[in-house]
Amino acid sequence: MKNIFTALLFFISISLFSQDENQFKVIDFASGDYPVGEKVKILFDKDWSPLNAIDSAYYYRNIKFKEKNIPSGMVVDYFITGEKQSSFFATYVGLSEEGLDSVQINGPSYFYHINGNKSMDRFFLNNIQVGEEKTYYESGAVKYKANWVDNLKQGEEIAYYESGAVDYKANYVDDLAQGEEIAYYESGEVEYKRNWVDDLAQGEEIGYYESGAVEYKRNYVDNLVKGEQIGYYESGAVKYKVNWVDGLKQGEEIGYYESGAVEYKRNWVDGLKQGEQVGYYESGEVEYERNWVDDLKQGQEVEYSKDG
Repeated sequence: MKNIFTALLFFISISLFSQDENQFKVIDFASGDYPVGEKVKILFDKDWSPLNAIDSAYYYRNIKFKEKNIPSGMVVDYFITGEKQSSFFATYVGLSEEGLDSVQINGPSYFYHINGNKSMDRFFLNNIQVGEEKTYYESGAVKYKANWVDNLKQGEEIAYYESGAVDYKANYVDDLAQGEEIAYYESGEVEYKRNWVDDLAQGEEIGYYESGAVEYKRNYVDNLVKGEQIGYYESGAVKYKVNWVDGLKQGEEIGYYESGAVEYKRNWVDGLKQGEQVGYYESGEVEYERNWVDDLKQGQEVEYSKDG
């Protein structure tokens, strides 16, 4: 997605052309000498760097300047195939001191899916984001809502399934996630709960089955999973145990049948399955043996009947 507030990579020159796309006008981009009173199009690549050649263009911008670097009316960007990509009001379109493309937003700005429906809308006062921000699914249904005060996310953030059901709720203070985040199944039941302190996940996260039974428990320290994670069957019986070190699975993982008998054992090194995995019948006999190298099965796998 284009960030229209971030400076774009610069080129020494840029091609602008009038509504007749075959009639190019090359100007010195380093001077920011955009033509005044003339409708022009500016070509961009997929990263929003300005281009000279239409063959490699991914987007283009329609713009008219009433004064030097001051647009007249709404600025509209398009996919190169002609579909609208974004539209916004700006008090300045030109260059930064470093010679990079620079845009100052003032008023509402909108982004669009390629099917023409809005993908996002937000509002700026003198290039500072304020008020409600919304994103949308291609169908037009609301995907996400958040509030901004002086360029900082503040208060409750809510995401939605396309059906309109709540996906998750989180809270922000001065653009940092704070407090409890709760995610939901589309049915409305809680999917997981975790806690945030200064934009870092901290403490216990609990995942739930749609029935409300606990599915897993694990712990965060400074946004990294640490310590033992335990998974559960809906009955409450332990399903597996695995250890985390600084956000990576490490050491032995043991899976269990609902009866409590061992189902499998395998090993993790830096988040990758390594070495032998042994599976067991519920009665305790070996069911299979396989080998892992860097999370990929390698070598011979042997399966056994209960009689060995």
